[in-house]
Amino acid sequence: MMTRKTFFIISILIFSYFNAQEGTLSKEEKKIYNSIRHSREIGNTDMETALELLLKNNKEASAIGYKRGELDSYNSLMIIYYWKGSYKKVIEISDKTGKLAQDLNDFELLADTYRLKGVSYLELGFNTNALPEFHKALKYAANMANDNSRHLQISTIYDNIGGYHSN
Repeated sequence: MMTRKTFFIISILIFSYFNAQEGTLSKEEKKIYNSIRHSREIGNTDMETALELLLKNNKEASAIGYKRGELDSYNSLMIIYYWKGSYKKVIEISDKTGKLAQDLNDFELLADTYRLKGVSYLELGFNTNALPEFHKALKYAANMANDNSRHLQISTIYDNIGGYHSN
């Protein structure tokens, strides 16, 4: 199954994409962006505080129509919920996350959303629900622009599919 180290590496690759957008943000968006970034930094050691910040960031981003902030906070929430073992929460917010990622044509976060949903189903023992999610994740991962990120995401998805077959 997925280790924290692998999750951390994928999170860093995804967040490097966010760094490229920092210069085009309004003052309110930049505040939310920086708070999400801070939440990701502390999420490995202080999950509860990170969750509180991310939920607040998500609400603020939604209030001002900052879809990228909503998406980034949802993605971060999914990762932390997964680490905490709150697999049902991952599944609950995956549709909202996927919709936002689709609206923003973010294939990287689409792939990550469906992969996280798939591994959450596996962790809950719903193996038959997991495989279709992994196939969606592969479909979106194939469209990722960055070669290194795409290869890492695809290999991680196949690793997760291996978990499906070993259950």
